[in-house]
Amino acid sequence: MRVLILRRRHFGSAKTLLDALALALDDEGVEAVVDDAEGWIPDQTGFSVDKDVTKAVKRAAQGFDVVHAWGYRAAWACSEAFYVRSPWLYTAYDMPKTLHSDLIDRLNAAHRGVCSSPTIKAELDRADALNLETVVPGVPVPPGPLPDRDTARANLGVREDAALVLALGRFDRDKGYPELVEAFQDVRREAPEARLLVSGAGPFPPPLHQDGVDIRGPLSDVWEAYAAADLVVVPDRRCGFSLVAAEAMWSGVPVLLRNEAGLQDMAESGANAFFFDSDADLADQVRAALDMAMTRETVARSGRLRAEARFKFSRYVRDMAHVYKELGGP
Repeated sequence: MRVLILRRRHFGSAKTLLDALALALDDEGVEAVVDDAEGWIPDQTGFSVDKDVTKAVKRAAQGFDVVHAWGYRAAWACSEAFYVRSPWLYTAYDMPKTLHSDLIDRLNAAHRGVCSSPTIKAELDRADALNLETVVPGVPVPPGPLPDRDTARANLGVREDAALVLALGRFDRDKGYPELVEAFQDVRREAPEARLLVSGAGPFPPPLHQDGVDIRGPLSDVWEAYAAADLVVVPDRRCGFSLVAAEAMWSGVPVLLRNEAGLQDMAESGANAFFFDSDADLADQVRAALDMAMTRETVARSGRLRAEARFKFSRYVRDMAHVYKELGGP
């Protein structure tokens, strides 16, 4: 069978995860094609926009058994194009920005709603969304050994004696990077050896030109960045599942997660991850994590074990192949 995956992000977690998924599905008897639809599925909705997008979606879907909309905007577009007439599904990767009935009505036209965390499913359940199931994504670990710390730091230009805090992702309003950069001023007052590397792209980049903070575009090798890091921070406010957090845990790096949304489903506080509650206590929690080398090591080991158990990519591929085959045939 053939599956068309519509995504609106051509870099970052969505690209990494979906490119790997499409490749691995071949072994499950599913031919998947990923279409970067950001250029022709805009953020805006409305009669004239939806009419043009509907035509584009229908053209793109020709010859496919199932269409998979990645995210709410792509799901809106598929609802306008197919309603319930053709098999399509959506992935709710992040928490919804709104639970307005217009969105829920369109989501309910899908034959399946795949939620990346139990928290997302519970939120959509409360809004009377239908046909939901939870499929937690897995980590597509690269073949071969992971980079070593010394080589990774040399390649990134990070001093060996620096305490490196890492944050990766898209620069959107809800990602929390400006607040992380601001909090890092307080971190540096008591920990001058601390350095913050923020990598990504998007419409709302964090402020530049702050001492001890390095803002870069997307890295060519995120695994090298994890190898160099002492702590990975995920300050996202709407995150349903963080591939960055899962990759970091798999790499054996401790993570500091915002204590809300789907991030709460990924780990247990103090056991296999650190958590912070608000922007006001972010600096304190970063400092505390950097101060506790033994605790970081323990949390990192536990995080690695949890990632290996919970975020297996082979399981994710099988689960998604099963969903596709249920909707589109054998």
